[in-house]
Amino acid sequence: MMIDASRIEQLTQKLEIQGDITIEEADKIYALASSVVKAAYDVIDRRPAIDEREIHELLSKDFPVSALMRWYNTVTDKIRASQSGNFIFSILIDFGSYYYHHLNIAVKTLKGDISYSKSPLGAFEDRITSIRANKQIYKLFPKPFKELFQWRENFQWDPYKRLFELKTNRAGFYRYPLRELEGDSILQFFRKLSLKSIMIPQEENTIISAINVGRYVLAYLKEKVPFIQVSAIRKYHNDIAVVTNDEGLSIAKRALEIPIEDLLKNAVAQNIIDTKTAKNLLSTNGFLAGFPEMAFLKANIKYIDDIIKMKTEWENVRNVIENETGYLEEIR
Repeated sequence: MMIDASRIEQLTQKLEIQGDITIEEADKIYALASSVVKAAYDVIDRRPAIDEREIHELLSKDFPVSALMRWYNTVTDKIRASQSGNFIFSILIDFGSYYYHHLNIAVKTLKGDISYSKSPLGAFEDRITSIRANKQIYKLFPKPFKELFQWRENFQWDPYKRLFELKTNRAGFYRYPLRELEGDSILQFFRKLSLKSIMIPQEENTIISAINVGRYVLAYLKEKVPFIQVSAIRKYHNDIAVVTNDEGLSIAKRALEIPIEDLLKNAVAQNIIDTKTAKNLLSTNGFLAGFPEMAFLKANIKYIDDIIKMKTEWENVRNVIENETGYLEEIR
């Protein structure tokens, strides 16, 4: 049975006074939002020129949309105050319906759209909409959880993008209890596997450019370590974190220390680009017509691998020397 306006008003007051609601209550609001979005799409399909006010009036006949709007306004206030909780689970993330943008400004606030809010972003875990896993880590998932993922066949042309992916349109899904994980959230399940996360730095002006080191580190890690990539929405680009084991975490930290200048010098040495192209890439923020992206990517992965191996060997030698020095001091 669909939640009614009176109950939504009660939950809005509860959120204002107590600071949160139950998961079951959030589920009911989320289900209502899903129905409203579907109905809005149907209206827009029939009348493409209709505006938000007219859609609101039409949907009001079948749904408590005014009460739902007040609910999301209160949720927005909580996000702007850097708060999180079960109320986040009530947010359906949808960017296709202009009416839903009008109805629910919490989505815009969550991802830090400054045209709606100059407040901080919503919590990273609340903004995650995509979880990708390579085969090394996917094989450790229980079967019901595996079935939530899809193999990304559309990336067959690019071997560095072949991953199992779980996509969601529900805010907070990363920490929502799942029956596929026997009541654990994805966050809790990863912790039980002793996995840890590291953020991959992304800059707005270089997120898809050829000089974004994070791109090459991600491609390298996907090939070399148990790898999960979680992506969280924000205004201009996604925030990205890698979830991996202790060894993978150590490798990721080392790889991220490599400057783009070293990758460019290696590409010049390998005759993939010339010095002029390398300089032009830096001056254009990595956007250059006719740039050999795949060759550069492959060269960077090999270079990162060589650097990681060299650093690992050096650290192993240093540890041996330190241990021997300590032993000699003890026997003296």
